[in-house]
Amino acid sequence: MKTLLYILGAFQMIGGVVFAFEAASAIHQILAAAAFGLGTVCLGLAAIVDRLDRLAPAPKEPTPTKTSMDLTGTKGGGWKQA
Repeated sequence: MKTLLYILGAFQMIGGVVFAFEAASAIHQILAAAAFGLGTVCLGLAAIVDRLDRLAPAPKEPTPTKTSMDLTGTKGGGWKQA
């Protein structure tokens, strides 16, 4: 996900710069500013996702105990039919 956000942000910023240089009217300049601004927001969001991925611990497999019950029946135990 972070890679997709980095790519999208870079494309938006590049598109904003291209529109800014080729702007024929004020609306094109506004479009360029909006594209560049949303590109920076997208890059910032990608950096946040990257940081959260590095900070989050890897999920652990639950260890079964005598008091736990597997309701799905996929790991043995679970509900027994009489």
